[in-house]
Parts: sequence; structure tokens; C-alpha cells
Amino acid sequence: MLVAKPEDECVAGPGPQWGLPMWQYDSHLGFPLEPRERAYFAAWLRVRGTEEESDIKIAPAVPPQAELFWTPISGLHHGPLKSVIASNEHPANSAIAWAVVNGVRNLYLFGCVVNWNTPGELRLTWAQNKITTSPITVCKHSCLYKLEVSNG
Repeated sequence: MLVAKPEDECVAGPGPQWGLPMWQYDSHLGFPLEPRERAYFAAWLRVRGTEEESDIKIAPAVPPQAELFWTPISGLHHGPLKSVIASNEHPANSAIAWAVVNGVRNLYLFGCVVNWNTPGELRLTWAQNKITTSPITVCKHSCLYKLEVSNG
């Protein structure tokens, strides 16, 4: 299953809590998860920033009790290359940040989600890593691919 963005989507400025980034649950990049489903996924994101300090942080959101394992597979990200293991958390708790630095950057990530008893979805979420008034944009044609599925 391949899901591609038909249009640009952007976020700018702080969220409802003072000084906190506003998390965007991507309007297009997600797929359904059945109970007892294991799915592998990959994403290619074309991200545009308009300031020298434009950064983005990304995290997949999953249903309660689902187990999520994911990692960036390339791109200039902040901190050491790491795998993220998350379960029943707000995406901010498992986010990885990348520098966009006044231009366009291609980001790649790969992972696995093991869903247990609750149907739901995997949805990519993202926010500014450093809050600025200029937007950070996930561009048209960015995509999420569900690679393999197994139940049980």
C-alpha cells in the first residue's frame, strides 16, 4: 500500500501551549491497522524550510498498546543515529529531529509496528523542532509505504 501526498502541508509557530511546537497529524500519510497486525513501513519525505534555523521533528503515532520500532535511514538529523521503541505514547516522546536549513531536504525512515487488540492506524506526525514564525512544509509527493503485513 502506497500513500502519497497530493499537496503541500505546513505548520508554523507555537501550538496552544506557550512555547510548545504544534504537532501536525499528517492529513495524508497514514494507513489502517487491524487487531493483531504486524506491518513494516518506509517513508520518503520531502521537507522545505524557509529560515536558517528551520528544523523538523517526526514521529509515527500508533494505537494504544501498539509497539513501534523505527529509525531514520538517512538524512542529517540531530544527535546519534538511533532506533526508537515506543508504546502507547504521545508522538513527541519518540520523535527524531532533522535540520532542514533554509532549503529542501529528503528524509527517509523505516520501521515496524505491532498492533495488539485495538484497531486504529499508523499516522506520521511532525512539528517544528525549533519554533519559528516561518513554516515548515512536508511537500507534495512525499509518501508512506506499507511494506509487509502479517496477522497473528
